[in-house]
Amino acid sequence: TVLMARYGAADKVWEELSISGIRVCFANPGTTEMPLVEALNRCSSFNRPMRPVLCLHETVATGAADGYARMARHPSCVLLHLGVGLANGLSNLHNARRGNTPVVVLVGDLASWHAPYDPPLHTNIEQLADVVSCWTRRIVDPSTIPFTIRSCVQAAMAKPGVATAILCHDAVWVTDEEYRHCCDHECGPSNENSVSAISVDEAVAAIAKGKCGVFLGGELLLHESWGYLHALASGSGASLFCENGFARVDRGRGAPAVCRLPYKPSDARGVIRAFQDIVFLNTSPPILQFGYKDDSGALFDPKQHRLTLVPRCSVNSLSTIVDKLGLAPIVPQLDVQAPLPPLPTEGKLNPVRLCQALAHCMSEDVVVVDESITSGPAFWDCSKNCPKFSHLTLTGGAIGIGIPLSIGAAIACPSRKIVTFQADGSGQYSLQGLWTQAREHLSILTVICANGRYDILNMEMMMQGLVHQSPSKGLTDLGSPSIDWVSLAKGYGVAAVSVSTVEEFLSAFRSWENGPFLIEAVL
Repeated sequence: TVLMARYGAADKVWEELSISGIRVCFANPGTTEMPLVEALNRCSSFNRPMRPVLCLHETVATGAADGYARMARHPSCVLLHLGVGLANGLSNLHNARRGNTPVVVLVGDLASWHAPYDPPLHTNIEQLADVVSCWTRRIVDPSTIPFTIRSCVQAAMAKPGVATAILCHDAVWVTDEEYRHCCDHECGPSNENSVSAISVDEAVAAIAKGKCGVFLGGELLLHESWGYLHALASGSGASLFCENGFARVDRGRGAPAVCRLPYKPSDARGVIRAFQDIVFLNTSPPILQFGYKDDSGALFDPKQHRLTLVPRCSVNSLSTIVDKLGLAPIVPQLDVQAPLPPLPTEGKLNPVRLCQALAHCMSEDVVVVDESITSGPAFWDCSKNCPKFSHLTLTGGAIGIGIPLSIGAAIACPSRKIVTFQADGSGQYSLQGLWTQAREHLSILTVICANGRYDILNMEMMMQGLVHQSPSKGLTDLGSPSIDWVSLAKGYGVAAVSVSTVEEFLSAFRSWENGPFLIEAVL
């Protein structure tokens, strides 16, 4: 007979997370996390139990935590196994860092007395964690669990960003008799930076000059800012922008017109060339993804552009800016029926037709997780007059986030449907996420842009003036053999169909009601 262990240090980890408002744990645990896994059996005694979500790869778990926080606007946590598990999840933690998404990472480690022997799974977890984390601490003494876990959540929310707590195996296997005398500590105040009156006044002065570019980030791109942004654009003549890889933009009918900065450097420079004054509210100046030969690498020209930064600009600060400009919020017109692009009624699918068809299928409050890469640039303009929706993209350039991001978004917003607009190449990085979608019965429709190649690499070859022919094409072609997305999806428990025409796509999309579903759109 196996008896359930009594309350101990592992329970305290979940209790402190619950107190801090964390309700979901995306996990890929191993041996050193078993005390924490077992303690989940007793989480039902908390006011709000912890929901464990198993992910078959760490990159799925970390990407799901990112998606959850973007939509819930509060962190979940990730439970990973040792440094090797953290290493597997780093790419999507990198995206979370770049998107300023709060994520709490729990990494189990070997027993403190075992690590010095350098066993096979021993790694320097701190060095790995510091690559993506704004805060990293190790728990060796179980008495420090309450203070450290609370501080970890606080650090993730204050930055916001990735905060990592490393839990030694022998710190969490401590049971009630050993733990009852552990002392507690109080968390210190957060070190959140406030917006200075000087930076607000500088922003007001720059915008008041007239033709000004205003880059927005974070909560300023969500629906509660729409009234202020309408006032800013119409009353001051400012043009509103967001970076190409944004964490979340609430869009659709009633939303202010925001220009998404193009991916290509020449196109991006062409957009901002018209402005002398550029203000950055709750964001920093965008950086080009890569530096190219015979290119300065700079997006902004110090001889032409005057940059004003308000890095911690909240909605309240935005309202102050609008007020100081002598403007008043404008109520968004949510019921105005603006036309969508013409719907192609027939013909083979191509990237533009797919974007047009997808825009016509959008219903109210859909969340679009967009990792369409080269197949989806037209979707931004095609969808501007759709019913209001939330749009999430790849923030840090580390591909493979689309399928995981959709899992977190679906769990954060169970009443909203999720559409994942997914490139086929990057979709293979985290394909295991389809299994989690099926297991959790999540309402996610995955649209695979199946062009059968890494088209972004073909584009980069052209941009660099390089010759691309056989055998180099073998490193960008996904054929021989072709990937069978329908069979792969069904193997993970997700219903799927393959379509190649506009009519077939519309029929497949409109047949989706609830639960996970995948459409392979052959381009």
